[in-house]
Amino acid sequence: MVGGLLKAYLLLTLLMQNTVSGQSDTSGPVFIQEPPNNVDFSNTTGTKIICQSRGVPLPNITWTKSNGEPIGTVPGLRQVMDNGNLILPPFRASDYKQEVHAQTYRCIAQNELGKIQSRDVHVRAVTTQHFEVDIFRESVMIGNDAIFKCSAPSFVSD
Repeated sequence: MVGGLLKAYLLLTLLMQNTVSGQSDTSGPVFIQEPPNNVDFSNTTGTKIICQSRGVPLPNITWTKSNGEPIGTVPGLRQVMDNGNLILPPFRASDYKQEVHAQTYRCIAQNELGKIQSRDVHVRAVTTQHFEVDIFRESVMIGNDAIFKCSAPSFVSD
């Protein structure tokens, strides 16, 4: 009887050790580097938004708009990299697209044990381009202050 109890105890101990060690071999996703909340960049420089996570198995990283709609590569304007980074390369001012360059994105890391999402990443590209400002003529008496009105193109803001 004692021999049977000892065998059962040893078997139970071995099973528990295997279960505990099996659990430590897997883990849900955790961000190593979460993207920043705001990313402002120039069309002449472009930018890289890094999203890195760890977990076992290795999490798959995808990007979505803030509404959850998955995004993909837009040739010449946006690249979703296999390593989880989002690249917004330099572009001509005439190629500006609001749905790419003035957008809110989220990074999603997911494996079979869970799913995490980053904070909202507000992306804003500013374009370098030439424009002229019109200054309107005004009359003023000598010794008084003058206020000049000017007009800038409607596409110029901030």
